[in-house]
Amino acid sequence: MCASETQPRERGGYVKVEEVDLRFTPEGCTSHPIIKLSQIVPSLALRGVGIVRVHFREDDIPLAAMKLFLSKYGYSVEEVVRLDDNTLTAIARRRPSARDSLGAVVPRG
Repeated sequence: MCASETQPRERGGYVKVEEVDLRFTPEGCTSHPIIKLSQIVPSLALRGVGIVRVHFREDDIPLAAMKLFLSKYGYSVEEVVRLDDNTLTAIARRRPSARDSLGAVVPRG
């Protein structure tokens, strides 16, 4: 469900990039894409992942809700790519002074 890579930063060093695919989750209340998202994104933030690509279906998670959820963990959606009628990819970048939901500073990679 998650893939990881690094990309060069503008001023040296690397930024961690992870991809989350929520399009093909099994049926059931504990595996709904929103539940999966709520389990994955906090750990990405704590690990200092700088860029997240989230593939999801709008029927499962409306774009506005995705943006709001990611912003809670310090990510700002910079680009949205429509893959088909119901599937989107949101590309979000961690804000430089992002803090976790408890107010503690989250280390950046």
